[in-house]
Amino acid sequence: MQARFGGVSRMLVLTAVTWITGCEVRTVPAADSTAAARHTDTVAGTVTTIPGTQRVVGAPDSGASDSAASAAAPAPPVTPGEATDSAPPVIPSEARDAPAVSDSVMHLEVDVAARRLHVFQGERETATYPVAVGSTQWPTERGTWTIKQVIINPAWVPPDQSWADESEPKAPGAPDNPLGRAQLVYDPPRTIHGTDKPKSIGTATSHGSIRMTNASIVRLAKAVLAASGSTRDAAWVDRALANPHTRQAVDLPHPVPIVVR
Repeated sequence: MQARFGGVSRMLVLTAVTWITGCEVRTVPAADSTAAARHTDTVAGTVTTIPGTQRVVGAPDSGASDSAASAAAPAPPVTPGEATDSAPPVIPSEARDAPAVSDSVMHLEVDVAARRLHVFQGERETATYPVAVGSTQWPTERGTWTIKQVIINPAWVPPDQSWADESEPKAPGAPDNPLGRAQLVYDPPRTIHGTDKPKSIGTATSHGSIRMTNASIVRLAKAVLAASGSTRDAAWVDRALANPHTRQAVDLPHPVPIVVR
């Protein structure tokens, strides 16, 4: 019986081989070699190419995995200026880089013919004062400079000019000190200063400098110090004036422009 069953087995095998040999085996090619889906092994970090005839379990019809499909999907539109989870709002460069606009820059203008001094903050005039200017023999020089120093209780030293040959130096706070209580230095020996002759204001009688009343020069000195960024404020000026015989000089951190015309 074993021999008979053995013969039957051989006959079945021959029959199966004959049937397979006679069949046409077809391999369905991928539509495009580049269309093969790529599957990423997120654990091992390897990439496996999957033939186009196979499908990833749970993949959409395109053959790509859900994660790949979602990565390929276009991002939703973002309205300009709208905040998102991934990036802050976009600020136009013109607004981001534009400097702050300020009209606080002080400058002085002296009108020699009108015998007036004008104070400007940007384009806006904030104050004006009557002044005395140089005489015909000793005219006030026109030009553009910067005020670099403020002196409270200045000392007067006769300049090396003929009109001062017989003059004596005057100490700070002396009642006959021709510089008065304060001095703004812009083009030595020419300066803006107070006076011991208040009645000369409004005339052309100085030796080239610009005279103001003592009250006016103190007020202007405080404004110039503030505009220059100095730490010497109005209270400091008042304390310095309370000690009239002590000269106090302040170099300005940011010189203040002056035009004499």
